[in-house]
Amino acid sequence: MAIRKFLDRGGIYVGASAGSLIAGLNIEPAGWQHPERNTDNLKDLTAMKLVPFVISTHTDDKNIDLIRSCASKVSYPVVALTDKQAILVENGKQRIVGVGKKHIFNTKEKF
Repeated sequence: MAIRKFLDRGGIYVGASAGSLIAGLNIEPAGWQHPERNTDNLKDLTAMKLVPFVISTHTDDKNIDLIRSCASKVSYPVVALTDKQAILVENGKQRIVGVGKKHIFNTKEKF
């Protein structure tokens, strides 16, 4: 994948909203908040796998219970980001930057 090669050469990937979602393992969280948007019945939800978890974007007080519930039904790690947060990956380690509570499900890994 061209993006992986770019990153391996020291490039930087920046994604917001869908650009963050697609960096994870899959794009399943997009359907958690908006299941009616998959009008093409997309079956393959595989993403770029730049990080070893899925990213749920636009998390806030209104949807955190839904995200928590959906995350409890999957086996992979889920990181739910607010609009004031990002994930910074440096030297193989990731951390959540920005303000607000960290919402991380299905992993004991530190962020």
